[in-house]
Amino acid sequence: MFDTGSDLSWIPCSTCRECEAPKKLLFDPTESSTYSSIRCNSDECSQAQDSSSCSTESNTCRFAISYADGTITEGSIIRDTLTLAPFDVLPNFVFGCSDYYSMKHRAVGLIGLSREKVSLFSQVSQKYGEVFSYCIPSSLSSTGYLAFGRLALPPHIKYTPMLTMPPVVGLLYFVRLAGIKVAGKTLPLPPTVFSRTATAIDSGGVITRLPPLAYNALRSEFQKHMTEYTLMPHKFVVDTCYDMSGHKNLNVPTVELLFDGGASLSLDFDGTMIMADDQMGCLAFTATDDMHGGVSIIGNTQQKKYTVVYDVTNGKVGFGSGGCA
Repeated sequence: MFDTGSDLSWIPCSTCRECEAPKKLLFDPTESSTYSSIRCNSDECSQAQDSSSCSTESNTCRFAISYADGTITEGSIIRDTLTLAPFDVLPNFVFGCSDYYSMKHRAVGLIGLSREKVSLFSQVSQKYGEVFSYCIPSSLSSTGYLAFGRLALPPHIKYTPMLTMPPVVGLLYFVRLAGIKVAGKTLPLPPTVFSRTATAIDSGGVITRLPPLAYNALRSEFQKHMTEYTLMPHKFVVDTCYDMSGHKNLNVPTVELLFDGGASLSLDFDGTMIMADDQMGCLAFTATDDMHGGVSIIGNTQQKKYTVVYDVTNGKVGFGSGGCA
């Protein structure tokens, strides 16, 4: 998976213990003529300082990362040649070679896209410029993409300003959420609800987190349009779930997220609901909490099928419908 909230990219390696990945997906550094380890006192090791440590026995750089969903990974930080396309290679790409991980989802490895120096985005920006885009498909059977540079950008993108934040969180991508509509109705929320905090665009998180006042208003209005479905006990961090068995056509009200500058995300079923199992569908929103620092987050469910553009050079984030299926 690719994650705009993470810096270090990593893949499972042949030394990985307790890995569920098929053997053919494990990277074996000893089979690569361009592989090299990274020493503790190197610039590359210090650039991954939030997650790096030092192996005193071998003087090699190590990493250990815990994610918000409970996933844990650790291993060595190494460099090798990365092939992005048959005739497009990136020599000396710095990434993690994991020898242990516990994934809470089906992804095998991670691509870091934050603005930290060690992320893939930062490492390729000198070649492609400080802009990238992607589209997250609606299902595992559909195809999305990740692209670097401006050449692949469609013309119909609408942009919202990228906000400048304090250094602690400033390497993530923040925008200003301005309002929410449910079934075409604008929720009656005071402007201060969104002006007090910024909103991070996160391709790694599944659900969207809103200020409690905004989430409660969204949930209340959403439930008014869901009377044909039976409410069920909630699961995980979401609290609005429905029994959707026996329904041929799954109809939910459109939710639209409005941003400063006129950009918006208009969400259908794929961008509004997550299926907890074959019968239960849950509203893919919740309220912010202390674990996430009270910051609002737009998760990847709400980004599905949209082209999402991060134009760091011009300080803006863009959304365009119909990016993928």
